[in-house]
Amino acid sequence: MSDLRLFSAAFAALMILAHEESRADLVHRWSFNQAAGPVPAGTTIPDQLGASTAALRGVGATFNGSAIVLPGSTNGNQPPSTISAYLDLPNGLISSKTNLTVEIWATPLSHQHFQRLLDFGRIAQAGDGLGAPGEITGLATTAPGTTSSSAGLTLTLARDTAGNLSQQRFETRINGVGAGDTTGQYGLSDTNLATTAGTEYHYVLTFQSGIGAFASTGGRASWYRNGTLVASLDTSFRLNQIQDVNNWLGRSHWSGDRNTHAAYNEVRVYDHAMTPAEITASFNSGANPSFPLSDIAHRWSFGNTAGNATSGTTVPDLIGTATATVRGNGATFSGTALTLPGTTTGNQSPANISAYVDLPNGIISSKTSLTLELWATQVAARNWQRLVDIGRTNLTGNTAAQGAGAAPGEILHTATTAPGGTTSSDNLMLAINRSTNPNQQRLAGRIDGGTELTADSDLTLATGTRHHFAITYTDGAGSSGSAGGQLAWYL
Repeated sequence: MSDLRLFSAAFAALMILAHEESRADLVHRWSFNQAAGPVPAGTTIPDQLGASTAALRGVGATFNGSAIVLPGSTNGNQPPSTISAYLDLPNGLISSKTNLTVEIWATPLSHQHFQRLLDFGRIAQAGDGLGAPGEITGLATTAPGTTSSSAGLTLTLARDTAGNLSQQRFETRINGVGAGDTTGQYGLSDTNLATTAGTEYHYVLTFQSGIGAFASTGGRASWYRNGTLVASLDTSFRLNQIQDVNNWLGRSHWSGDRNTHAAYNEVRVYDHAMTPAEITASFNSGANPSFPLSDIAHRWSFGNTAGNATSGTTVPDLIGTATATVRGNGATFSGTALTLPGTTTGNQSPANISAYVDLPNGIISSKTSLTLELWATQVAARNWQRLVDIGRTNLTGNTAAQGAGAAPGEILHTATTAPGGTTSSDNLMLAINRSTNPNQQRLAGRIDGGTELTADSDLTLATGTRHHFAITYTDGAGSSGSAGGQLAWYL
């Protein structure tokens, strides 16, 4: 299992398909749909998926109801009180990643000399003295003077002084190295894509570690516009070597360059280098996709360092506070997924049972409708093995089999004996094997020990192949109307 997400809404089938195609690990998202009006310096924009708040620096920015408009009225050699507005993303945004995608929907509004879509890194100079070396915090009282780039990733929207908005520049840099370098410390690609002021474009920058001409020490940075690859640069360094203390949208590390005149609609960061197919799917879905990213209530990723996942190991909820816990024996992290061994049945004591993942109580009963989304690989067929089984058993009042303090139907890791022959009392369940058949599945639901409602299927699930599963519950849908709902699953 590599990724598990729970949404507080039931996706429609087309939304699930779109979300599968744009499945890269989305870790930060900033949207700019605040009420129209001026945006004072210091205004913060929340990260809808994490805690990485963006800050507006400088003057003259406005919200228009769907985007933030930066005025492009000065260069970077101005004090914070008069500099043209730009967006300052948190330090460490890219150096904390092995692989990366930055995705932006933005509208260039006019030509400004060397205006940046983004410039992530540090300046070659000391900085303003209020932060890390090479950092300009935006909180000083004076202009920074003449500055230049020491390290980072840069995408320039207009690289000339003659008013041509259709000339771009993509750069990668480490250690202040510049033009003429052949060692992968500096890369430059100039392009001439026709660009119309007032037209929104989809920009994507990716970094994939361990590929390209310097694979052993570096990787490959690429950028795309409207789903099409524009250029790639191979680097001899990796993201964790960049001191990214100035992660700017709309400002350059070179203080003589103009700040940007553009409207930013949507900014997303992924800890994954999106594939061309994923980039195309996201471009087609648009800045405000049909699947509501803001409805992600919980997300667990299993990219922990390779090694044993002993019983009691916790996996944080990257969106909320619902920590998951590994129970039982034999689980391992591969670096990208958690592997469960499937070596026993459930009729074992906690000391002997094969490992499984335990999500917090109330995870589905707190929702009206929901979507549970998983990327998982069947390693081998096992008798009635479950992808998920959420609910309660028929046990009650059995402290030895359930553990001290267990709720009715609950089995805790503090139990001292095997539970015996249990059945479900309430549950939603997807078995990826009926009996030991590798290509037969069952979706089931039950309430209060009543008759189990089932839907059997015979889909091919090749072992060793990662599949995308989505389970939805839609309140009020189906034959029971307002008295119930409809359970469905997708592959």
